[in-house]
Amino acid sequence: MKKKLFRVIEIISFICLLLFAINKISIAKISYCYESNPARSTRLFFELPKNTVDVVFTGDSHMFCGIIPQMFFDEEGISSSSIATPTQFIKNTYWLLKEAYKKQDIKLVVLESHSIEHSLRETDDLSQFTSGIIMLPDYSINKYRNFHDVKNTDFSLCSEITIDDVIPLLQFNSDYGRDDSSLKKIIDFTINPAKYYKTFGYYPQTSINKVDGLYEGNEYDDYKGIKGTYVYEYLNKIYELCKENNTELLLVRMPYNSTNTNLNVINGIFEWANEKNVEVLDYFQDFDGTNIDLNTDFRDNTHLNYLGARKATRYLIDYFKDHYQLDNHKGDSRYSLWENNDFDYEEVLNKMRGN
Repeated sequence: MKKKLFRVIEIISFICLLLFAINKISIAKISYCYESNPARSTRLFFELPKNTVDVVFTGDSHMFCGIIPQMFFDEEGISSSSIATPTQFIKNTYWLLKEAYKKQDIKLVVLESHSIEHSLRETDDLSQFTSGIIMLPDYSINKYRNFHDVKNTDFSLCSEITIDDVIPLLQFNSDYGRDDSSLKKIIDFTINPAKYYKTFGYYPQTSINKVDGLYEGNEYDDYKGIKGTYVYEYLNKIYELCKENNTELLLVRMPYNSTNTNLNVINGIFEWANEKNVEVLDYFQDFDGTNIDLNTDFRDNTHLNYLGARKATRYLIDYFKDHYQLDNHKGDSRYSLWENNDFDYEEVLNKMRGN
């Protein structure tokens, strides 16, 4: 009996060590080899020191192109980070937050509305469904729950998702998006990945595109409402998850010019927020107050560049001051990643001046 028990313990220990090793190698592959991929920052979020993130931003590219977490610390000492991923599926938003709560005592979740609206669209882009799952730690049970949850979604593409699509180590890549292949740096990424988490999920955009104006989207006569959809279900799950963890929830709509956005769905999301007494910050409602310039502050019609992100972030910082009591962590050594961050935003600005 003792031999059998010892053997079981050995097997479990081996599996745990194997998962730990796979996870570490996956971190290196994502953070080092995919440096040009904005989604990699989400994976690095889970390497941050425990209970150091007070505010989490989530959603899709509107969020990781439009909000700069470092500014919150520089100006107010607020520790924040983004777990937004490209075209983030709302089911993935829920599971990413569920995993985030395992490591962080989050005070405020800021959720961008466009990713919620986009989640109801049929798509042929597999990354919409996998970009969140792939960034969860490989040892996490939530990763595999997330995988099965999305796989059972009533979209034809979801049934085709395999475990290979969500485990970085199983994926073959011919282009790693990086010139420097120093073994020393790869090892450093593996041992201390949080050290390279410079922008805390923000993805600087330096191109400039003149936008003719803001356009919220179109209303459709065949709209039946979001109630009864998995979007409504998962909005409620996210709300309940925040409530269980004594976290406030803020719904944000970033500025864009889009003809394919379903405005009925956006309005349905706002109606849901009103029912739940969830705060909404809509950049469309006070666009002039943001000082965002349509001539210089967009990367394209739907995403802000660095100039626009600075203004959008400044507007959100002011909103935080008026609506939330968040701690100032300046001078606290536990927040050294924010305090001593050496990411060169001036270089980003210089790139824009050269455009």
